[in-house]
Order: sequence, then structure tokens, then C-alpha cells
Amino acid sequence: MSSVNTATKKRAYGAPLMHVVMNAGNLSNEQMINLSIDEMESYMNQCRQAEYAMRFKANPDFLCRQVADEALLVPVGPAAQHFNGMISIDEVSYFLWQHLQEYTTIPQLISQAQQEYNDPKGLMELDIRDYIFGFLNNNLIIKEK
Repeated sequence: MSSVNTATKKRAYGAPLMHVVMNAGNLSNEQMINLSIDEMESYMNQCRQAEYAMRFKANPDFLCRQVADEALLVPVGPAAQHFNGMISIDEVSYFLWQHLQEYTTIPQLISQAQQEYNDPKGLMELDIRDYIFGFLNNNLIIKEK
């Protein structure tokens, strides 16, 4: 009796990803729900264009310190009263942090990162957008008004 291998070939695991598109337009969430697919695509592109015009800068209430092979963001001033700890950042985050010492845009950061790093998976743009909005939501960077 021959045995048939019924095991299926497994796919390569990739880290779960989620990418946020900031609602930079004038529509409420309820209005967005009612958009057609084509209208939603157009609105997402409009929001992305608005995002790319925004300028961001590292929050001066966080200092970056190199300790051994690690970069740490340390809260100072008012931030130290609300955040008791340090944030360890990787090499790419450190690179971006250095380029956020002056106001800059997402496209400028992407361009600078493309000069420094390869992007074999084509995720650099999405990752940098996520970095910016994650850091913005945690008050690690500020948006120019």
C-alpha cells in the first residue's frame, strides 16, 4: 500500500503588516464608508498627496543617545513628566531620526533613505509613512502647523 503525502506546502511567513492612510481630507468616517470603490481610491490618493505635503520634525523633548550599539530616545523637559523610560530604535529609525532634525516631508525622507538602503521588498515608502505616523501619534515627532 502506498502512502500519499497529503501535506500541503507552506507559504513563507511574513510579519503582519498594517498601513494607515491618514484622513487628510474633509470627509467624516461615515461619509467615507459610503464612497464607491473608485471614489475611495480617488480620496485615498487625495489624502496621500496631503500627507506628502506635510512637514515633520523630531520632537525636541526627546534626545537621541548612542549607547554601545544601540540608539535610544530619552525624554527630557515636559516629555519626561509624561513618559518614564527610554525608546530603543533600530538603525533605519536612527537614520530617519537624524534626517528629522529639521522640518522635512515624507517624500524627502523616502528619497534620502533610497540613497542609503536597498528596498528589495518594495516596502520602504509604506514603512516610512508608518514610522512617521506612529512616531507622530506617540508625540516623538511634531507636524509643522
